Amino acid sequence: MFMKGIIKFLLFLVVVGLMSCGGGAYDGLNREQTRIAKDVAKRYNQFISKIESKEFDHLEDYFSADDRFTWEIERSREGTRADTEFPERIELVETLKESYESVSRSKLNSTPGKVTVYNENMVYIFAMYNQTDKLKTGETKKYYGAISAYMIKEGGTWRFLKGSDQNGLR
Repeated sequence: MFMKGIIKFLLFLVVVGLMSCGGGAYDGLNREQTRIAKDVAKRYNQFISKIESKEFDHLEDYFSADDRFTWEIERSREGTRADTEFPERIELVETLKESYESVSRSKLNSTPGKVTVYNENMVYIFAMYNQTDKLKTGETKKYYGAISAYMIKEGGTWRFLKGSDQNGLR
């Protein structure tokens, strides 16, 4: 009886261990899909770097000019939730720019998680992030969140077509 309990416990640990392994960004992708996923990850990281350094000039180049473009920001703060949808990329960039006017320094940690490659011109990307903003008032704000987005290739460049940024304060 005691031995059965130990065996069950060990099997449980093996199953939990196997479930926690894997899940890498490029698991299950062929060579071409991996190349595409790496190109998308590079573009995403450039986007994050622009946001972190508050370089908003030409940020609209990261968003599609396609009429179907839309971006949604979902914010949760102390039990309340606010959703804002941006059907225009210029409006989104202006809003981001305004939201960073009170920020003296920002640290944004994010890397793409899973990248799903639909074809050579369309992907889906999911990324989690942690952000710490030092405000000009001296106050520090910490956020956590996730970005999920469809990206399309326009003129040889990956751009966000439809995206969502869900975040909250820590």
